[in-house]
Amino acid sequence: MEGKMAMKKVRLLVLLCIVMLMSSGVAFCGAWKVSEEGAKIWDHSPQQNAKVFWSGGRDAEGFGTGLGVLQWQENGSVAERYEGELLKGKTHGKGKLFYGNKDVYEGEFRDAFPNGRGRYQWANGASYEGDFVNGKLEGQGTLRYVDGRTYRGDFLNGKRHGQGTLSAANGDVIWTGQWEYGTQKSDIGHFAKPEEIVGYWELVQWPEALKRINKVDPWPATPYQYFVFYADGKAASIMSTLERKTTRSDLDESNKVLRGAMSYEYKEGIMLIRNAQIPGYQEKWGVNIIEKKFQAAGVDHLPGDMLMSLEDGTGKVVYYRHLRRMP
Repeated sequence: MEGKMAMKKVRLLVLLCIVMLMSSGVAFCGAWKVSEEGAKIWDHSPQQNAKVFWSGGRDAEGFGTGLGVLQWQENGSVAERYEGELLKGKTHGKGKLFYGNKDVYEGEFRDAFPNGRGRYQWANGASYEGDFVNGKLEGQGTLRYVDGRTYRGDFLNGKRHGQGTLSAANGDVIWTGQWEYGTQKSDIGHFAKPEEIVGYWELVQWPEALKRINKVDPWPATPYQYFVFYADGKAASIMSTLERKTTRSDLDESNKVLRGAMSYEYKEGIMLIRNAQIPGYQEKWGVNIIEKKFQAAGVDHLPGDMLMSLEDGTGKVVYYRHLRRMP
């Protein structure tokens, strides 16, 4: 009977969280618990078998308050640990929270959530320092990615939104301007979405005047180039010294012959291309989709065209590739 009642309470809590999420967009889910020392503590992510320990004091109503160490334990092991201030049983003031997945937040709290200025360190090495609102990146801050890229600017609801600058690991600016819910906003183009990359492409021939922006040409002997990017992350290419009619079927056959050795990985404007037949081989490209037609050195850049920029390993762009969908 007690087991059934416990399950009913859990289901009720989940239902309340869903209702709050639908009505406000933010789910302030949680439950009050009593620590092993007798203090009332707000548990933002209650687990049925978790125990709570609080080393600090209690106010007149029994709520945990003041400075101390708050720990959540599951099956005898520490699941989360908070060092800092409580007010009315909730994290409030300055503190440091060690999450169960090894992430760490240090900074200001208000009403049980990171609110104000703080620093979040992900276990994978990425970090963010700046403003938080109800636990989300919101306001102004600096986001450092695992690969060394850095974004400085505005955030909204956990995403790059507003004015901001994305820089390569060596400090070179990749993009500066307006962002909209994580994507660059421009009159010309935007970072490609994964589904926009999928398909068959051919290289647009540039005149010498435009080719001069390239610091190197990794494929000087094969100016006629064709590519396919499949939805499953596989890819294939055909490069030729002579102009020839290349079809989609030709690219599919190339993929079969190479036994799917060529693959790509794409995230937030960056594409990594690898070849399983060449150990350690990797190309790193920035990928943009053109939104508005423009001309450069007499060459039309059409909506839907893909512009790729090859990095040299230090974050510097050394070569540009202009692709258009094959018929």
